[in-house]
Amino acid sequence: MIKFLASPRLSVYLMTVLLAAIAVFMIPYQIYGVPFATLRGIASEWPFLALFFALALNSVFYVGRTAFHLWHGRHVRVAGVPALPTVLALRMPPERAERVKTALRASLRRRGYRVRSTEDGFHAAVGERSLWGTLVFHTVFLLIVLAYLVELASPFHGEVVLTEGQAFRGAPEEYLFPKDSPAESYPRVSFKLEKVIPRFWKDNFLFTDLYARVAYPAETLASEKRMWINTPLFHEGAIVALRGFGYAPECVVTDEAGREIYRSYMNLSIVPAGLWDAFPLGELPYECAVQVFPDHAVKGEDVFTLTHNLKNPLYKVQIQRNSPPPPREAFRGLVRPGETVRFDQYSLRFPDIRYYGHFRIQRTRGYILVFSGYAVALAGLAVRLVRHQRSVAARTELASSLPGGGAVLIVGAHSPLFPKTFGSRVVRRALKLARGALSA
Repeated sequence: MIKFLASPRLSVYLMTVLLAAIAVFMIPYQIYGVPFATLRGIASEWPFLALFFALALNSVFYVGRTAFHLWHGRHVRVAGVPALPTVLALRMPPERAERVKTALRASLRRRGYRVRSTEDGFHAAVGERSLWGTLVFHTVFLLIVLAYLVELASPFHGEVVLTEGQAFRGAPEEYLFPKDSPAESYPRVSFKLEKVIPRFWKDNFLFTDLYARVAYPAETLASEKRMWINTPLFHEGAIVALRGFGYAPECVVTDEAGREIYRSYMNLSIVPAGLWDAFPLGELPYECAVQVFPDHAVKGEDVFTLTHNLKNPLYKVQIQRNSPPPPREAFRGLVRPGETVRFDQYSLRFPDIRYYGHFRIQRTRGYILVFSGYAVALAGLAVRLVRHQRSVAARTELASSLPGGGAVLIVGAHSPLFPKTFGSRVVRRALKLARGALSA
């Protein structure tokens, strides 16, 4: 049972299942826009946790078993010469057997094998310490699994919407959600959105490029970064990722005396262009519904947009008074940027319009450990594969009981990673040396 739990083959099977599961659930996330919180909830369910537990258990047993063998030197030699699987047995005169055995010993020594003499032959080995690479790989992988489980046990996932020029300082009230988590659960991340740059293919709503230019931290703006959807910002133990963009017109409401009552950039959910979104006008009993045409054109009574770039915006506006009931329409019409329209005793205008960015903030307590662990694990795996363990043994036995007498040259070979191919190579080499000894 312990041998099975410590088996490298079990590691391969578990890793294959894990990678397949991750691929299945990441494809809809990337293509169809499944919310990250939904996928994170799926990854926290018992099948995934059981898989991670099995990987951690396999790593624990393998590390313990390998460390024990390394400590006691069992991977090299415990007593005598380790028995190797026989790959070749040749009957020949004793003198010729000795010549082949000597030539094989010299050939292995030239290839870097450590050769030790035995009573009736020799034992050669190379890569005896490559097992350290496997030990490093599994130890680091165990730490990676533990870091991921800790991450699942203390998750944080927040959503933030910022208008160009707006700074985010990490306060709970600045998040779309969550707003009611304990204060210590929020990451100490802060940044300022300088610019959002979307680029479209021709006149269609197909991105050829979309990135945000941010400066961080918000207090000093000491660093800048261009943030694409697939290149998030790592800052203060958190990942800040750009998830999308939209249009944010500035809405200003004044009274009859010209006093400003309300001013705000409204982050409208109207992408692609032509959709409706509504918002309250501050504390006034009015609701304003807006349709934005970022690069408008008029054909008869129809208004449409030529492109999705903010080149020539136009707004279709509907203002409704909700109190006192019943609701009634206060204004309906087209509004150009900077144009002032009146509704009841108030005035409304849209002096400016900008892009806004939609960001996902995820705290990652152990991402540095995870990425560093993967690098160290790959280094350990390279040591294991490039300088993998190989052993060759050769001995002669007198064949006096056989008709004609003579001797039998017995060659054994073993490689834990490539047993068949390595055995075949040793056989071909031994036969070539035997043919050379015959011709000599």
